[in-house]
Amino acid sequence: MGKKLVEAFKTYLDQNVTIDKIRKLTDAVLEAADDANAEHPASSSGKYHPVSDMGPGGNVRHAKLVAEITKVMMRADEFFDDKRNWELTVVSCVLHDICKYDSTKDVSHTQFEHPILAAELIKKVGAELKEKENDEVYVNMAYVIALNVETHMGRWNTSKYSDIELPRPKNDVQKLVQLADLISANKELPLTMFAYAEEAEKELKNIDGK
Repeated sequence: MGKKLVEAFKTYLDQNVTIDKIRKLTDAVLEAADDANAEHPASSSGKYHPVSDMGPGGNVRHAKLVAEITKVMMRADEFFDDKRNWELTVVSCVLHDICKYDSTKDVSHTQFEHPILAAELIKKVGAELKEKENDEVYVNMAYVIALNVETHMGRWNTSKYSDIELPRPKNDVQKLVQLADLISANKELPLTMFAYAEEAEKELKNIDGK
């Protein structure tokens, strides 16, 4: 079902996930997810997200950007010096929006409850791998990732279009994933950074010219 998702994240995971069981769990979750999440933009409205998140494959590009921002922020905390903690958090970013779309429904709109749906899928796959491999570690890893995923909407955990109230972040890792997602969805940030880069280039040319 999620063969396109597996392929879309393959190179990125090759570069960032080295622990075999974390990778096996991640690939299994991607394969169990709906490929509509590999094909569509990160936002159906484009109201908040930058242009890189829009168009075909935008949802995948967005997830990778969230992971990249998270990688930078993880450098500030010794907790992430542990490879397992680091990789579980990266994978949480990769998987956080894998249930935004459901191809059996109207894919012109994202699903508000997608954090809960993704967390449920992650825990389900973890339980299946536990039975298959006879290894409790898959359930434990899935639980950690699922908590990071289901809380990534932060304070924006209610919607006038839904009766569901999403859980909010409770620990520092969950808050970090939520913050990285918020930063990556800043529509103006790339434009502002580009403008400052142009300004710096002009100033550097003036200095060199002197």
